[in-house]
Amino acid sequence: MKPRRRDLGELRGVSILVVDDDPAVGCAVARLLASAGASVRRAETGAQAVSLVAAEGVDLLLTDVDMPCGDGPEVARAVVELEPHVVVVFMSGRPHDMHVATGKLAPTDHCMLKPFTPKHLVATLSATLADRRAS
Repeated sequence: MKPRRRDLGELRGVSILVVDDDPAVGCAVARLLASAGASVRRAETGAQAVSLVAAEGVDLLLTDVDMPCGDGPEVARAVVELEPHVVVVFMSGRPHDMHVATGKLAPTDHCMLKPFTPKHLVATLSATLADRRAS
């Protein structure tokens, strides 16, 4: 008998948009966040992401940094312009300081290094949301 996956439950009631041009990554991250109680939408391009936010709004944007059709920082700027309250977290296969050195991200941007564990992802997003609510 296969052990059941424990409900992480730390993101209950949070709406999250996951943006990644790799459908396998986007689906896996979306499933994981849904198991933590979040309401999750997915997009594979910047244009899809902006359309979803314009139509439905979100609490948190989790976006890949490097994508061929609108990179993460461009997507984040467009989303925050529509919904200034949205919390943004980036994810990348490259270290955060590398993106800072190239000017793609600011030192204060939240960026998770892929691959990450489910526990680390949920904890990071929960902490980032809590920090935003406290400020």
